[in-house]
Amino acid sequence: MGKYAIGWIMGVLLVMQGCGERTTFEAPGRIGAPTVAPAASASAAQLPSPSAEIFKEPDEVPRLEVKAGGETLAAQKGSYCWSEPAKGFGVCADAAMPPRIEDVKIVPQVSAGDEIALAWSGDSPDQVHVIVSFPGQERPDEALELQDGKLRAAAGDGDQLYVVTATWPQGTISFYFGLHAEGTV
Repeated sequence: MGKYAIGWIMGVLLVMQGCGERTTFEAPGRIGAPTVAPAASASAAQLPSPSAEIFKEPDEVPRLEVKAGGETLAAQKGSYCWSEPAKGFGVCADAAMPPRIEDVKIVPQVSAGDEIALAWSGDSPDQVHVIVSFPGQERPDEALELQDGKLRAAAGDGDQLYVVTATWPQGTISFYFGLHAEGTV
């Protein structure tokens, strides 16, 4: 019986601790000045109205179009940071990287060594790095060389996941796309 009484008393004290007015909350900008705790509901709180200016995004973040195996597809965008200093703003977005082959929407069929053409909306990037991985295979990732906006499909059979990281003066964007290759080069 004693342990139930102690539990009941502890519960009552815990509930009572949250009751009443607080005077120890410090509002931003008023360090050390005691104030009343903020209201629990957003409708009662005095929040500043958001300005549309703080939600600006760049007009156009580059896109990547891939031509492989007789198909044209838009590469999916991964993480990126892009800024427009002349306009005074920028944006960063995170994506789960590295992507999984299951995340790829379209997977064209190619033969190993087939040409893969990359086309950018807007200006071409200053630097491009391409890595291919081989999901479900005991094989290390490979760095591929890009020449004149083109590369060759990696050797081997099976799914291939390409991650393209491109850098412009305004920022860096990662893209990804998948291919299903057959044969050796």
